[in-house]
Amino acid sequence: MKMKMTYGGTELMKKGLLRVCMVGVILAAASSSLFATVFVSGMSNIFEAGLGTPGTAVGPNMGFFPTLGVTITAGAGQTISFNQIGLTGETVQCGTSNCTANSADGAAGLAGAAGTNITSNTGISGISLSGREMFLIGVFLTNAAPTPGTQPASIGFTNGGGGYDPDGRTDWFDPLGGSVAFAIGQTFYIGDGKTTFCATAGAACAGATQVWNVPSNATALYLGFADGGSSGPFQGSFGSYDDNLATKGFTVNVNTSGLIGSTVPEPGTLALLGIGLLGLGFLRKRLA
Repeated sequence: MKMKMTYGGTELMKKGLLRVCMVGVILAAASSSLFATVFVSGMSNIFEAGLGTPGTAVGPNMGFFPTLGVTITAGAGQTISFNQIGLTGETVQCGTSNCTANSADGAAGLAGAAGTNITSNTGISGISLSGREMFLIGVFLTNAAPTPGTQPASIGFTNGGGGYDPDGRTDWFDPLGGSVAFAIGQTFYIGDGKTTFCATAGAACAGATQVWNVPSNATALYLGFADGGSSGPFQGSFGSYDDNLATKGFTVNVNTSGLIGSTVPEPGTLALLGIGLLGLGFLRKRLA
């Protein structure tokens, strides 16, 4: 005869374990299909995207190959946005002690600069933005490595119209307002992922969530920053990443719900999913 403890330790423990396993499966599934979270160091050199292993050193004074934000299955009609960029207290430091941006939107007057105007010839375009430096930047790539000298034209971003609009357009972040999409290899401003400037990371900043159209042949989104070389801070050819702090940067939560398929779970997520499924199988057998 089997004895059953109605509300004793054994039955209660089974119910508790069942809840834990269910939560593990749900969280693992959600994390693998709805978002990807990465940390973008201030040493992430956006102009070296696709030319080396993300997070490893490029070379003297050139910082790191940029952060891989998310892998993409090529296809038409995809969009991407960001649930959050920058946690409370996060900053990015660029070289000198007073060269600090408190949000992914960047700041003005860093290291005495009047704005960003960087050129590039690596297959990744340059970028400019009047009156702001060290803001989060993105670039879409395919599986093919960029070819130096074939980069698309640089886009000049302007601070106006309630957001950061390239060349005076007002619908660049809204797929419902047009079919605007950046070209493969064309750097574009992301900032905090919203339509208005935010001075502090993690703050409850106003503005709508921006949504970007993904090029139909894109297979990856890389994230990083624009820094200037010998021509001056944030001006001319890119460089001078090695004097930035690797531990300073912004946590980026990429919303992948507008992409085809799902991203590959991280090892920790796979372990969580496996434990959850094994636990459910064990409990089902025990409760039968």
